[in-house]
Amino acid sequence: MKKLFLLLACLLALLATPVKASAGDPDIVLVRVYENYTSVSMSITRGPGKSEYLEFINGISEKRLPASGEGYYKALFKLYQEGYSLQSTFTTQISTGSSLTTLVLVKSAKL
Repeated sequence: MKKLFLLLACLLALLATPVKASAGDPDIVLVRVYENYTSVSMSITRGPGKSEYLEFINGISEKRLPASGEGYYKALFKLYQEGYSLQSTFTTQISTGSSLTTLVLVKSAKL
């Protein structure tokens, strides 16, 4: 499952557009993803007091794997529609079968 998530992160990085240079501070979104055998918990933070929490099923069965992909798709597609692009990722293995991944997305400030 970790390999699948890393593959998805790499594909998202390839799809990300370069951040354009601009004046001002960029908007930053942090997406923290806790993934285990049965579920995915996702926190999307846009700043202090501006977080949302999502949870969806995880797994490798014929029904659970597509449902998991759709959960990731819905969350990340919304951010890409808002103009955010993936800047970096880092992952920590919590225990066997679970990991915590942080995605850093940025949107350049408008001139």
